[in-house]
Amino acid sequence: MDRPDLRDAWAGGGPRSVDRNVLAERGAPEKPYFAAVAAVAGASIAGRPGARVLDIGCSAGAFVAYLSRERPNLRCTGVDLLAPVVEAARANVPGADFAVADLLDAATLPTGFDVTTMLGIHSLFDDPGCWIEPALSTLRPGGRLVAFGLFNDEPVDVLVRMRDSRPDASGDWQTGWTTWSKRTVEQHLLRSGLSWTWHAYALDRRVERWSPDPLHSWTVDVDGEAATVNGGRLLHSHAILEVTAP
Repeated sequence: MDRPDLRDAWAGGGPRSVDRNVLAERGAPEKPYFAAVAAVAGASIAGRPGARVLDIGCSAGAFVAYLSRERPNLRCTGVDLLAPVVEAARANVPGADFAVADLLDAATLPTGFDVTTMLGIHSLFDDPGCWIEPALSTLRPGGRLVAFGLFNDEPVDVLVRMRDSRPDASGDWQTGWTTWSKRTVEQHLLRSGLSWTWHAYALDRRVERWSPDPLHSWTVDVDGEAATVNGGRLLHSHAILEVTAP
């Protein structure tokens, strides 16, 4: 199974309320994981002014804004499936390039990048192959794909659908929290002859419950450590996957 057609959902006011909510945020707020992702992404292009970085699923441009501020020598581009959030990204980060593109339609994706990042986007999909190959196609040979989000250390894949059951909510089932086991991802990469590295991620600050939408995430204490949940109350296990393009 692939992701639902988010463009149709947007037009109908249905699934992916978390995508629609970004338009209500002021500017492009920084997320706790940006620094960790930027460190991994930047390691392979250290000392290379003008290196090109693409953020797939850029939403309103928050990570591109962070990179443009923290690493101004990079040339940053963001793409997203949804035109309204791309318009918001252009307003939030006027010095970067943004475009509408579909990860499942490689013909729409720009190419030739040194690093491509994906922050949580892979959890929209019910097949790891449908996002790995298109994302790698955006890179020059030897470039790096850096994917942050939900990955399971245990050999269990978890397909997730959630819906807001409040009376004023759409009631549509939403995707975006599917958690692939590292083993499943590795088996796919092995079959494709690709090399990869896993980077651990640990929360370094709390995120309070900031939105009335219960599908947004926040942190809670579990056995004395901070953990991320949303209204589904499933603990979120994060990691950073780095893949080298052939």
